[in-house]
Amino acid sequence: MQMTGVLRDLTCQLQALLRGVARRHQLSLTQAQVLLNLPVDGLPLSALAHRLGLDISTISRIIDNMARQKWVRRMASPVDRRVNLVVATESGRNLYRLLTEGLDTEVQALLAGLDAQRQESLGQDLEDLSWRMMQHRA
Repeated sequence: MQMTGVLRDLTCQLQALLRGVARRHQLSLTQAQVLLNLPVDGLPLSALAHRLGLDISTISRIIDNMARQKWVRRMASPVDRRVNLVVATESGRNLYRLLTEGLDTEVQALLAGLDAQRQESLGQDLEDLSWRMMQHRA
């Protein structure tokens, strides 16, 4: 199988895995992706949209819905008041913790058959690929 097919299949499988973990906490896949991509100090709405590959109007609707659920809030950036940051609330941070714990459990089960050296090598290769993909999209 060529690399493009492998990456496409891996993406589908990872999204299905995250969707299952998110569903356990009554979240959609996109809501889970938002929470998993918010740094502690927040992220500008435009940067979040870019990171998730969504347009501003779509991410804005998602954030509005998540704000009604009290999982995130919008706030003006302390550096530039024109910039709208999205920040996880305490409830959102708790969901983040539950999501990461659930994902960690799933990934550990998947990697159980690989020895430590193979896991380390795979982790480094995937980290490098992720970095290259971010640079390519920038």
